[in-house]
Amino acid sequence: MTVTSANKELVRRLYLEGLNAGDESVADELVADDFVNEGGFTDAKGPEAFKVTIRRMRASFPDLEYSLEEMIAEEDKVAVRWTMHGTHRGAYLGVEPTGRRIRLQALVILIFRDGKVVGRRGIVDQFGLLKQLGAV
Repeated sequence: MTVTSANKELVRRLYLEGLNAGDESVADELVADDFVNEGGFTDAKGPEAFKVTIRRMRASFPDLEYSLEEMIAEEDKVAVRWTMHGTHRGAYLGVEPTGRRIRLQALVILIFRDGKVVGRRGIVDQFGLLKQLGAV
């Protein structure tokens, strides 16, 4: 398996096991101690930053499901375009639960070193999500 293929598999695990299934142990296994989540929910670093994302997203959308639409890997980076569906059952960015089904899209780049993710940056359609929740 090439490094780029291995990195793509790690991305699958982060989303499918971590976010979809809520398994925080995936963060301990796959996220480096110096991981930085640019534009994330917290200033925490390392695996804890990814765990905060799992907790907050699953608290707001308990039935969330990420679908990995496309992945492109080159050297130490994987770009992934994903779609997330879920039902708004908990507060999200100050918006109280609406019970609405949502669809959120993003394009995210994950950066790897030595088989672990060290960085994440991306463009997430937060405006579109807030519009679906009736907050905008």
